Amino acid sequence: NKEAEWLLEKKIDLIVCDIASYPLKSAQMARLPSVLIANFTWFDIFSKLPGAEKNPNILKVLHEEYSCATVHFLPQFELENDLISTPRKVVGFMSLKGQCKREELNKNLLIENKTLVFIYLGLYDTSVIQWKNLEKLTNYVFITRDPHTNTLPNLKILDHSFSYADLIASSDVVISKCGYSTLACAFHHNKPVVVCERKEFCEGEKIKKFLLKNNLGVILQPDIFNSCDWENAIKRAMCLSVKNKVPLYGENAIIEKIKELIEL
Repeated sequence: NKEAEWLLEKKIDLIVCDIASYPLKSAQMARLPSVLIANFTWFDIFSKLPGAEKNPNILKVLHEEYSCATVHFLPQFELENDLISTPRKVVGFMSLKGQCKREELNKNLLIENKTLVFIYLGLYDTSVIQWKNLEKLTNYVFITRDPHTNTLPNLKILDHSFSYADLIASSDVVISKCGYSTLACAFHHNKPVVVCERKEFCEGEKIKKFLLKNNLGVILQPDIFNSCDWENAIKRAMCLSVKNKVPLYGENAIIEKIKELIEL
């Protein structure tokens, strides 16, 4: 109620949110249009967790709030749900756009003619990864912005001088967990991926099927991924083509809808 009052007080015209649900309910209470941009909702996630059937009230609240959206845009890897009161529109991937900084990286890191591999693992438990084995991959230079205590000749830890998108745009291959943002950015820059299968990840099966169907990357089992036995996977990924295989620029369709709703 307070949020709805605030929206009216500030003369807000439109609500745009990613995965938060209560702003959608507040917008409806204030009789404002709302746009949800998310390839999954917390209703999708929580309803699949063990014990979900014991907490129907929580799921009911989430279902009701998400159903208040005027329109729900799903930028790929979308999960199925029954929010039937909200129109759903699947759009292309949305990602940051980077610039190729390969020449600058070559100069600073002495990459020469080696294959450049960008690693992003985020919150993945990196303590189980046998980083020392990267030393065996002498034909590759690995770059990352993930925090590291490892000092290896071919693993370069970079700071914020280079953005994530620029590093992806500059690399030959991307190695990552199955996270939406990294994969979307890799596809935008036509980069194949090597990823670790994550069966406990709700989106994991959807992402796996998408990668295999479109031949966009190599999926490794956790034991192989954690061993850093990546050379064969990188070589296989380097043979794959990404260009024109995936829908991109999902933001364009969303912007058009936002313009339409504002004009109303």
